[in-house]
Amino acid sequence: VISGNRGTGVVVSDPETSGVSVLGNLIGVAADGVTPLGNEVGVRVTNGSSGNFIGFVDLDFAPLPNTISGNRGDGVVIDGDGTTGNVVGVNFIGTDPAGAVAVPNGGHGVLVGAGATGNFVGLSIEEGGKFFDAGNTISGNLG
Repeated sequence: VISGNRGTGVVVSDPETSGVSVLGNLIGVAADGVTPLGNEVGVRVTNGSSGNFIGFVDLDFAPLPNTISGNRGDGVVIDGDGTTGNVVGVNFIGTDPAGAVAVPNGGHGVLVGAGATGNFVGLSIEEGGKFFDAGNTISGNLG
């Protein structure tokens, strides 16, 4: 549970930062997954970081989603020059962990801002003849 912070819950920053995985967290909500306990922003990927994963799948394609909901501002922000090749996949953004109940972020669900290029919000992958849709549920947000 990464919640109740005055600033951003998770920050992935700087050009030397790559290969970070943020998986299976409740970000902006209490342990029950529905009570808002927001950070200012849920997750920010910025300042030239690249090749990071915010939610995704394990080696057997089992989903490892985050619930990124109930934050006072945006759920996920990707911005900054050189911020590229990051993946936001299989998350619940603005809902409970089942995607059934709205738990809105106060801003956008996902905001891709100035300078960020070549990032993925949702992704279909194929590995060894197996296909997996790593889409997100993004709903109920106020931005």
